Amino acid sequence: MEVRGAKDLREVDEAYELAARIFGPNYFEAKETYDHVRALDPLRSLEDAIVLVNGKEVVGFEHILDRRYYSPAGIVQAGGLTALCVHPGLRGRGWSLKIMDAAIRRSQQRGDAFSVLFARRAIDGFHPRNGYVGIGCHVEMQVEVSSEIGGPSELNGSLQTGIIDSYINIYADSYADSYADLVLSVYRDDEWWQELEARLARRVEAKDFVNVMAGRRPIGYFMLRAGKVIEAASLRQHRAELLAGLRQYCTSNHSERLVLALPTGHWCVEALRSMNHTLSVRYSWDGGHMVRILDKDAFKKMVMQYTGNGSCESLETLFGQYDMSDHESARQLLLAIVGASQAVRCSRDAGDPVVPGAPLLPMLPTWSIVDEL
Repeated sequence: MEVRGAKDLREVDEAYELAARIFGPNYFEAKETYDHVRALDPLRSLEDAIVLVNGKEVVGFEHILDRRYYSPAGIVQAGGLTALCVHPGLRGRGWSLKIMDAAIRRSQQRGDAFSVLFARRAIDGFHPRNGYVGIGCHVEMQVEVSSEIGGPSELNGSLQTGIIDSYINIYADSYADSYADLVLSVYRDDEWWQELEARLARRVEAKDFVNVMAGRRPIGYFMLRAGKVIEAASLRQHRAELLAGLRQYCTSNHSERLVLALPTGHWCVEALRSMNHTLSVRYSWDGGHMVRILDKDAFKKMVMQYTGNGSCESLETLFGQYDMSDHESARQLLLAIVGASQAVRCSRDAGDPVVPGAPLLPMLPTWSIVDEL
């Protein structure tokens, strides 16, 4: 048997068929989901489809997707991993680890700064053995909504649900104005926004995409899931109106409280904290969300840019002692970079040290549910 990049689209088709049959439990739902993934994230290169083949039969698979992130050093490239599977008859023989090894090597060849994966569930010890650190720490902040939120312009605003196709450019600009300043948040290109309705179809209902209007034009939006705000964005000069829109949403639902599931450092979170509206902050962890460093020079550049220290001997020494070809070394470097961040405290693996002191980077990559693979 052999682990390698796919040779043709027939192998890719067989690989996704294998994934649909394995991941079920409803084959037809799984098949539809993977058809959806392939349509939105088409294979850019056959080498990005890592397959395990037995003769002519595909018996294992993993797909590397293109992802880019805002960072203190500019936009960086990452590889998103999805659909890792091995035929049930071959499990327990180490083939999953070999597929992961091949995917990591391919991501390094592609020039990815890091690898990010979304597993269906946490697998004890499996991903850490490949150098990954759990980053599924989500902050949920409950706030009290009062008349102090928003400004005078709120009187001219309204809320409108559903995507307005003619204002996709405003959504894109609002997102960039709200997320580009965060450390390692997902970058979305024009193509992503043009496919917005298709990307949201399986994750957010139309009524849960809420436009904040100023007259007849949106100045931003927020998205909800299970009553929580999972994404909020506005044009930089209209942040007060977005806050007013959140207040209006609560009022219309006869609620005085709002739950924000937004990244730490998001302007909306910081604004409400500064107004002393925070009632509670809760951290939860989805153990299937993980990251592995591939290019330590890229991370060193991010840290130096973020800290404003471009020639720090201690940083040179820190990064110099880790080897990214070694899984455990890669994992320990990432733990050192995020230090005592809440993400590591919540999601570190059993036996990992609690790294003391302030993190060099305050958080690991963050994303909205609509960016998941």
